[in-house]
Formats: sequence, structure tokens, C-alpha cells
Amino acid sequence: MNRLIIFVKKYRLEALYLCVLLMMIISNQSSDRLALVIKGVLIIGLWIMPYFLNLGFKIINTVILAISTNFVSATFFMNSKNSVGSLSVIIALMLFTAMVVNIFLVIKEMYQLRVTKGEKRNGFKLLYVVLAFMLLIGTVVFSYSHIYENILTNNPSAFSYNNETSFSGIYFSSTTYFTVGYGDIIPVSALARGVSISQMVFGYIITCLILPTTLVAFQKLFEGKFTSSK
Repeated sequence: MNRLIIFVKKYRLEALYLCVLLMMIISNQSSDRLALVIKGVLIIGLWIMPYFLNLGFKIINTVILAISTNFVSATFFMNSKNSVGSLSVIIALMLFTAMVVNIFLVIKEMYQLRVTKGEKRNGFKLLYVVLAFMLLIGTVVFSYSHIYENILTNNPSAFSYNNETSFSGIYFSSTTYFTVGYGDIIPVSALARGVSISQMVFGYIITCLILPTTLVAFQKLFEGKFTSSK
């Protein structure tokens, strides 16, 4: 009994965080304005709470948020018939931002940890940096693919493509993220163009974050400078 009490006291914030995340996911089934506002407030809580969570949970939380973001975008934008409004897109971007905040908190704490002699922990830090940014890219590509599919469902003329081409949300999302632009699928409506622009901006921001952070991680790994200022 005492162990249970100690466990609850130790991880009470983590449990509260998961409850807030669960409430946000459950509220995702409703698309009215009040539900979206409530969901936005809950996500703001997901921005703030990771500052007070332990490092181990934040590492796991990276995967949790990646799965949650994809699930929320899939259920709201793809499986439902909800039209994509500016508020719903903002909610999706807010949840993704919570994931970005969590990742950089983990990286910051990892770089400040005191390391003994082993290189395994250094390798794990580098592995986390690489996998975290891969999750970021995958989350953006898949989440936006659901948004594009929903836009086309509610407005068949939102995209222009010839009869030989079938629309694929994941294909268009990938080419937009990496700014390839083959030209076989073209956003026509103002909403489709706006969402495409936001994805390209996210792509450049994440790429600019990935390259220096990964290079610094490699440098610290090979120079053995994963040390703490404490």
C-alpha cells in the first residue's frame, strides 16, 4: 500500500498529463466551436505541463504525442465529414507544436545530464535526436495528408489534376513537404493553397532545426562532450 502511495505521489503529474491528453482526444469527436475552444485550452496545458515532467516520461511522450497527433488528424479530418475550418486547422497545429516543445525539452535535458564513462548513453542521445525528428517529419506528412483528403471530400474542385491522375493525400503531402512540386496535382481553392503554404513553411522550419541539432549531437558524441555544467 505504501509503495502504491509513493508511486502515485511520484507520478501524479504524469497521470494528470495523460488525463488531459485523453480528454483532448475524446473531445476530438465533436466539431462544434465550443468543443474546439475547449480542445485548444487542453492543448495549451499540454504545452506547459512537460516542463514539470521527468525526463523518462518526456521521452515516451514524444511517441505518445506523435501517435495522438496522427490519430486526431485522421479522425477529425479524414473519417468525419467535418469541413476544414481555420479553427480546426489551428487546433491540429497546436497539438503538433506541443510535440515540438516536448522534443526540445528532452534534448535540452539530455545535453545537461552528467555522463560517466559509458558511450551508450551518448549514443542513445544521438539516436533520440534522429528518431524524434523523423517522427516530426512523419507526423507532418501524415497529418496534412488527412487534411488534404478532407478538403477534397468537402470541395471536389479544391485540387486540379488530370483524368490519368488519382488524388492521393499522402503523395501530395509528401511532395508539398519536400517542395518537389511535380505539378500533377495543383491546389486551386484558397483553403487548399493556404494549407499547402503552411506545410511548406513547417517543412523549412523543421529542416532548419534538424540539420544543426543533429550535427551538434554528432559532434558531441564523437568529441565526448556530453557533459553537464552542474
